[in-house]
This record gives sequence, structure tokens and C-alpha cells, in this order.
Amino acid sequence: MGHRSPRDKPTPALVIRKTGEACDHPIMVIYEPFDQHAFNHAIQSVEKTEHQGIYAGLIVISKVSGKKIPQYILSPSGRNLFVNDKLGIRFAGTHGLITLNETYVYRRGKGNQLSRRVLDP
Repeated sequence: MGHRSPRDKPTPALVIRKTGEACDHPIMVIYEPFDQHAFNHAIQSVEKTEHQGIYAGLIVISKVSGKKIPQYILSPSGRNLFVNDKLGIRFAGTHGLITLNETYVYRRGKGNQLSRRVLDP
């Protein structure tokens, strides 16, 4: 039997429906593929984050090569604003991804502002 192309393999699909406005009742899904025999999953924890008491997204903590890497998956409700003074982050937009590690990587989805002030060690 020869090599199968990914296009020849079945693609899993998941549909989630929820009654109500997405702003009032958000749904976020995290998908992490991993090899069950190698037990190489990276996600350690997931928690909700808010701005002024309003849902703003998720904080996903992953462990890669022994190092914890926080990722902020942002989809702020209300004024489309997320501010975290402790980390010095300010994001304005509808969705984005911020990965904090030694080099501070940011991949923006749809946003018009991201700023991060340098914090004292």
C-alpha cells in the first residue's frame, strides 16, 4: 500500500450551535493534534480572560521543550479592547493571537492596535 495524501484521508468536522448572541455567550474551541503513542500534547491549561469584567478571550499555557509558553487568544467583546497592565499589553481589534516567550512573538488576526511596554525584570 502506497503513501496516502492528506487529501485522501477523512477530515473530521465539528459543528457547535448555541442559542443567543455570540457577544453574550461566546464559544471558543482549541484543537491540538498529538500522537497518542508519543504522548506529546503541549497544552497544560486553559482559562478565560476578561477586560473590565467582560469576556476578552482565552489564556492557553503550553509546555514545549520543557518551557511554559502563554498564548492569549483574543476575541474581546464590548469595545473590542483587551488591556493587561501586569503584562503591559494593550490590544484593540476583533481577534488576535499573542504568544509570550523569550522573543515575544505576535501573530495578529484582525486588529488595529497592539502595544507592549517593556517591563522591569
